[in-house]
Amino acid sequence: MARCLMPGQVLPYLPPPPLPTEPEDDQPPPAPLLAPLPLCTCQDERTDLMVSGRFNDAEMVAYIKSVRDILIAKGVPIFMVDTQGPGDAFGVQTVEGLYKAKALLAFCGTNYGQRTGAGYETYVELRYAHDNKLEIIPIQLCDTFPPQPPDLAGRAQNHVVLRPDLMRVMDTGMNNPLHVADEIHAAWTRRLQHLRVHVKPYC
Repeated sequence: MARCLMPGQVLPYLPPPPLPTEPEDDQPPPAPLLAPLPLCTCQDERTDLMVSGRFNDAEMVAYIKSVRDILIAKGVPIFMVDTQGPGDAFGVQTVEGLYKAKALLAFCGTNYGQRTGAGYETYVELRYAHDNKLEIIPIQLCDTFPPQPPDLAGRAQNHVVLRPDLMRVMDTGMNNPLHVADEIHAAWTRRLQHLRVHVKPYC
């Protein structure tokens, strides 16, 4: 309750409260509210050349397997999903292959890179290789390059990723798998086998 002053009465003087003192220079800084995040480390090394191709055609599958077998005989580490032909599902294999891949062998038929919505397809493989800055070696098996699949998303990505300055192996007739394997083997021995590529964490 407020006090009433009598005539001529004066309240006693009260000094203001003291100002807060400045911290001394030698005082330690305040502790951070959050501890720093630990550095992300990953020891998984990419070691393989991954085969990327449309396996919806028996002739294409047989051709790619011929190239793969020649490369394996030459000592090149190749990863190819184990497929028996059209209709096979190999999502888990594809994920593991991409994770271990230091380079992508893109067997570019007419519909290579098509976005079909299947989830694990050449569209996804090519995008992963591009996003993770993996080496990409196109093997041109169709007359037009880059391939022109029926969907806009596939054509657009092919045009961006499969640049004309990429080293390209030609075999439009799919009749010389030995030549294709020799070209890939040469790229492997000259530079790819010497690259140290590790999986980079997303943090």
